[in-house]
Amino acid sequence: MDAVDSKSAKGDKVSTSETSEVATPSRPRKWPRRLLMLLVCGACLLAWVAPQLAGRMLVQNGWMASGNNQQTVRIDLGGASLGWLSPVIFSDVIVHDLEGQPFVRVASVTSERPLWQLVTDRTKPGRFIVREPIIDVVVREQGSNAADVIRAFSDVKGPESLSSVAVTVERAQLHLTDVDGTELVHLENLSLDASDDRTAQRHLMFEMTADTVRAEERLPVEAAFEWKGSLTADPVRSGKGTAAVKFAPLPLSALVTRLHQWIPDLDLHRGDVAGEVLAEWDFDASQKARAKGTLTATNVLAHFASAPEGAQEIDWPSEVIAFEIDGDYSPETDSLLLSKATLQSSPVTLNANGGITDLQGACELDIRGELRYDLDQFVQNLAADYREHVQVRGLQTREFSIRGPLVTQVDGVSTYDLSQVALEADLGWEQADVFGVHSEQATLVTRLIGGVLEIEPRNVPVSGGQFRGNPQVDLHTRPTQAEMKQGLVLENIQLSPEMCHLWMKYLSPPLAEATRAEGRFSIALSDTQLPLNNLASGELQGVLNVHSAEIRPGPFANQIIGLISVIEGMVSGRRNVSAAAGDVWITMPEQEIEFHLANGRMHHASLVFMAGPVTIRSSGSVGLDETLDLMIAVTLPVEWLSRPILSDLFEGEIIRIPVVGTFDRPQFDRRGIADFGKRIAARATGGLLRRLLDN
Repeated sequence: MDAVDSKSAKGDKVSTSETSEVATPSRPRKWPRRLLMLLVCGACLLAWVAPQLAGRMLVQNGWMASGNNQQTVRIDLGGASLGWLSPVIFSDVIVHDLEGQPFVRVASVTSERPLWQLVTDRTKPGRFIVREPIIDVVVREQGSNAADVIRAFSDVKGPESLSSVAVTVERAQLHLTDVDGTELVHLENLSLDASDDRTAQRHLMFEMTADTVRAEERLPVEAAFEWKGSLTADPVRSGKGTAAVKFAPLPLSALVTRLHQWIPDLDLHRGDVAGEVLAEWDFDASQKARAKGTLTATNVLAHFASAPEGAQEIDWPSEVIAFEIDGDYSPETDSLLLSKATLQSSPVTLNANGGITDLQGACELDIRGELRYDLDQFVQNLAADYREHVQVRGLQTREFSIRGPLVTQVDGVSTYDLSQVALEADLGWEQADVFGVHSEQATLVTRLIGGVLEIEPRNVPVSGGQFRGNPQVDLHTRPTQAEMKQGLVLENIQLSPEMCHLWMKYLSPPLAEATRAEGRFSIALSDTQLPLNNLASGELQGVLNVHSAEIRPGPFANQIIGLISVIEGMVSGRRNVSAAAGDVWITMPEQEIEFHLANGRMHHASLVFMAGPVTIRSSGSVGLDETLDLMIAVTLPVEWLSRPILSDLFEGEIIRIPVVGTFDRPQFDRRGIADFGKRIAARATGGLLRRLLDN
């Protein structure tokens, strides 16, 4: 028993030992768990410092923002403060334009919301505060660097679920310069508050104030905009909105490049414009749109290179322009029906109605109305030499129409193009006196088609006759030229002393400074082209048809009559038989006189006039500076040769007298008269001796 128990105990001992060896577990491995914790902590740490790292990278490398057509804008940062629990702050920000030049420099940009809120809810970025930005806009003939950047990013969409964003700009400066660096506009203390709330419907707001700086003067500028509409609507063509702007005098030089697109020949020397404009529209309820305002232009001095000499300069001390427009907009047809369009200034009153279709495309115009224009101010702007000879009263455009597309596509870019717009107007005046030509109750039709201005007289009575010309002005040519097709221009015009004094003397020199003038004439021209900026450099050819004329001569013709008196004295043997020149009238029989203008001189062929029984012919040229190069030919009348010896010797005799100098100081070459005197004395003596010998 004991042995068995001993064995049993021994067996139990061995079994216990084996069991002990099997039950002892191995040492647990803790490093994967620690590694996982380390990775989690590292990721958290990296996530915590990621904004700072991103900020450093942005500062070091900048930011290339991509727009349309692979265009990019480089943005450099001087500093970046990014932390999950703090607002985002960028400092010393520089935005470059598409050519790589600095465009906007900002002291700092700060978000109101911390970074973690911006990241977790991108639909509500909140407000961003932009402090002390300096904006340098360079204006070119075709846009500006600012327009380039805006155009590049105009179609770049943000998050579609964006619900609200706002921007506040503090103490900004705006410099507007041309490509040569000349400052056009300088704004300081510019404050701007803009917001775009898309919570239920879209609500846009914009308010701006600034000071325009000119020399030591600071003048206020204010602008505001508010609009409400659907989330996907166009703020300009839908919804309900208002826009207003009010500004003190700003230099018109800022608009020069834009004005050159419409008026290439305009050279604006100086000028300011101030104004107040209000626009309202409600396309949800009534489809109504309205705009009204006033603009005041002061100290405007401009020059038109292609205008006629004497009308090239515009000088407006002050001019106030008020306008008002009412219309109905149809989003379905993208058209605007104008029920009222008025413009009022001291010389101009305009009333119009009509419509504009395809507003987002070609802007097809179909506008009709009435225009009244007082030419007094225009006449006052003429050169002094012209001003006293141009008087027009009651000028008005009784009816006018404007039709055609205002916008064309050039290389995919919409540009304004007036060449496709057709303008037609019935122009009339109550009374006009222009360089001695008098007209009353006249009407003509003007058309501007494809850049060519056409003038068609409908009923233009002038000085007892009619104006028949059809001039055209091609506004595309440089310099601008007036063209006239071959044909009758002035028909059966009554002659007047003013005409003789101002312009008929160039066609018919004996009429210069006539104290009285009676008779009628017509003028026909060949195909003609004259540069409006320098008429003297053009060429003109035509025919002066004198129907009849009777003139009481001026000083120049009186000197010719005085020379005829000397010749008559030689023939009769008496002195000064017709010396009382003031009692002699010049007559012109019916005749056609060819003339042409070249190199600043008006040339004429044989012109016939009578001084008593004496037939006188004139040929040569008169400069537009009134210099003379004439040949006066005097034919001895039969009445002077009543004695047989004279009629035998001098019948058909022509005495030629060259004339140079000017109308005021003509220089007559008397050698022909002296030679005639010698011949008549010699022949008379020879005839007397012959008669004595015969007796």
